[in-house]
Amino acid sequence: MKLGEHDEKTEHAAQFWAGEMAATRDLWMFWTDTDTDTGMRRSFRFAELPPCPAVMRTLATDEREVCVLFDRHSAPHSWDVTDPLADLMAERMREEVERERGGGGGGADGGGKEGDADEGGAGVTPSG
Repeated sequence: MKLGEHDEKTEHAAQFWAGEMAATRDLWMFWTDTDTDTGMRRSFRFAELPPCPAVMRTLATDEREVCVLFDRHSAPHSWDVTDPLADLMAERMREEVERERGGGGGGADGGGKEGDADEGGAGVTPSG
């Protein structure tokens, strides 16, 4: 699922990060856009919610990734949501680093063939 992809009735959500690391609830802001006779109307609401308890564990490496959404969210867990803009920005940054290091970059203007920057499985993956 791509970031922002949902039906019209589903609320957008943004988390206000807690000032303490051990917070048991986080403040979330929810909003919806409604098309009215006089134009678009945006409605807001705030809620204090506990974090989603879901954890994805990679057995081979014993790495764990927690879902960064709120408990009982309707969308897929955060690790299943992609952010195309962040992915594009990460790719551009990777190409720039490759160019600065003299590796070519993998893009059309970098001199390397497409995909060079991804050899060996290394890369930047922004968290969502």
